[in-house]
Amino acid sequence: CHHRHQGLALWDTNQRGSVCPSLSHSMWVDQPPLFVWLAALPSPALPSPPSLPPLPPPPPPLPSRLPPQPPPSTTLSPPPQPPPSPPTSSTIVTILNGQWGGAAGVLAHVLDGQGIDMSGFKGSPGGLPPPARTLWDTLGVPDRSHPWGDRLSCSLLSLRSPGLYDASNVPLLAEAGYTHLPAVLLDAEVLRGRLRCCYPFDAGSTKLHCGTFGGGAGCTPGRRVASAVSLGPWPTPLLTARFPGCGDRDYAQREARPWGFEGDARAYKPDELAKCLDGMEAERCVEGRWCALSHNELVLDIADSGDDGLQRFVRAVVVDSRASGMAVRLARAVWAVAEQSNRTVPLLHYDPRSVAAPFSEVDNEG
Repeated sequence: CHHRHQGLALWDTNQRGSVCPSLSHSMWVDQPPLFVWLAALPSPALPSPPSLPPLPPPPPPLPSRLPPQPPPSTTLSPPPQPPPSPPTSSTIVTILNGQWGGAAGVLAHVLDGQGIDMSGFKGSPGGLPPPARTLWDTLGVPDRSHPWGDRLSCSLLSLRSPGLYDASNVPLLAEAGYTHLPAVLLDAEVLRGRLRCCYPFDAGSTKLHCGTFGGGAGCTPGRRVASAVSLGPWPTPLLTARFPGCGDRDYAQREARPWGFEGDARAYKPDELAKCLDGMEAERCVEGRWCALSHNELVLDIADSGDDGLQRFVRAVVVDSRASGMAVRLARAVWAVAEQSNRTVPLLHYDPRSVAAPFSEVDNEG
């Protein structure tokens, strides 16, 4: 006998030939479904999870307020120091006189504009000195309008070499009262790196040029140009030099021998400055006559000095104590222009015959 209840088939194998003949129908009706039985079974015990390590202790509580600050210092910091005051004129005079009497010497440049030849000031109408403003503004400024505009001629003044260039050999200037022209004293220590050579006499260095402004590889030492050559805008016969203004021994000897110079006439290198000064022969000059041996000539390179020139290196404006009223007035005008240009420097007299104090202040009437 085969019975079905709710789609479940049960087979009774206790009776042969019959399948559960004695099974009561009622026992199937009252039995719950199988999934209810299964749900009633006890759940197997799950393994407990591994124990975690203990948590670290909490950080200490933050302080309720910042630690007490030290009271502000009652000591005031010193105020910033003001910039040092510029030296007074009297201090500058004392320093200059000391350097003139010692080994250092004083570097001076006569304000010659674009240069001076036997016709007077080059490039100036009538050959007379240009205005004071021009003399000041062009000081040490390179000028490509002429081939010697890449250097500046100076003299180192001292007890053993007191002479400074004068224009007594230029008739036009001498007759107009400009025998002794205004000059400026320059900072020799700052400008030492611009020194290119030294002559123990006036070598007329404006006659020496290079094919390249300021010199260069094509500048042949001392080679004389036999015919006219074109050096930029200057198609004239020129002499070339290893540096503009610094020629070879032959050139120097041709310039010095007519004055009776017997020593080593040449352009001395910058590291031979002392030897150059020792080689001077100013004693051969005759009093009252212009003489190329009376002063030395130092050639400075200004090819790259720019539009600012050398005004910032001026220590004083000077004029010879023997200068005429015209020359003194020009010196005073240059000094006034320097003041207007915020360059405060003294106006001084220079007396090369004074051993103790060659420099002195120019009074208001001087």
